[in-house]
Amino acid sequence: MLPIWLLCCMGISAQGQELITDRPDFTESGVVVPTGSLQIEAGVTFEDGGDGDETISSPELLLRWGFVERLELRIGVPDWVDQRRGTSGISDGSLGVKWQLGPTSAGWDLGLIGTVSLPLGDQRNTSDEVDPDLIVTAGRDLSELWSLGGQVGVGRETAGADHETVLSATLVLGRALGERGGLFLEFAAEDREEGGTAVLFHHGFTYLVTPTFQWDVHAGVGLTDDAPDFLIGLGFSWRP
Repeated sequence: MLPIWLLCCMGISAQGQELITDRPDFTESGVVVPTGSLQIEAGVTFEDGGDGDETISSPELLLRWGFVERLELRIGVPDWVDQRRGTSGISDGSLGVKWQLGPTSAGWDLGLIGTVSLPLGDQRNTSDEVDPDLIVTAGRDLSELWSLGGQVGVGRETAGADHETVLSATLVLGRALGERGGLFLEFAAEDREEGGTAVLFHHGFTYLVTPTFQWDVHAGVGLTDDAPDFLIGLGFSWRP
């Protein structure tokens, strides 16, 4: 049986075909796309950092390809980042792999995701470095309707001559809404070596329009000074 915790980021059709996505929550699923399949995930996000610091980023395009069993290739296409204060332009891209480790005998779905940034962005929007990031993600059922998931990660970010270690963690509670919908409640935290800890409360909904196409909408509020004041976004996931 497909774990209920994945319903916060997926839908199930009446025919039992499934679409498991890594958006719109920050917590990645521990499941890869089917072997030989391409999955397209994209969206747009508005973020208010406070004091007039507003940003719109799109298309948030992630291409996921199941090239062998239990492994998928992940290509993050550069975003166009429009900043009200600051420099607008193209951001860096990314290249990664997800390895599906579960399900375990205890019912946990586990995944390991390794990613490196690709310095493809504009001069003022690129790190000019290939920065690594590693995530371990897990999730399981709590009941027929409720589920629990989370992840921990460590990465490096470069700004000029400075290199910074970034630690991250999430915790997400999901609930199924019938056969096609889902919602999630999530806490996400990020701690920077040269700064404070940003904590965000995040909430969203998904709806499966067809067995291979899903809409999503999500919003978040910052709980600490280093987090954005507010964000809202929408997007879709599609497996052609």
